[in-house]
Amino acid sequence: MDWNSRGKKPATAIGPGNPRFARLAVASVVVAAIASVTPLAASSARLNCGSVGFEAGSENGTGSILARGTTCSAARRVARGSAPSSPRHGPYSYRGAGFQCRGRDVIPQVGLDYIQFTCTRVNARVTFARY
Repeated sequence: MDWNSRGKKPATAIGPGNPRFARLAVASVVVAAIASVTPLAASSARLNCGSVGFEAGSENGTGSILARGTTCSAARRVARGSAPSSPRHGPYSYRGAGFQCRGRDVIPQVGLDYIQFTCTRVNARVTFARY
């Protein structure tokens, strides 16, 4: 191997023939794979976002707000957009904060009747009970 004017070996070119290139390529693929999976894992976490009351001292509100792929503030905004309704009388669908929401009657043997809403937007989902 030739020596440069300072008495040191010249730097070896990085390329497919260099063993360091293979290690660097593998490390790059691993880092890219981890980076691409991490946002998906974070967005699939389910958040418990509490409830939203509309009138103090009444049962007019939402509860059990759950969010996946969005923030709790966005999920509460979606829940606030639901109109007062009672089971068997609707309305059962609406659009709010970019989400399409559909509801269904839930009439338990014990407790209050409510509408269970499921709201979706691309890769996000919000569910809540409207009392």
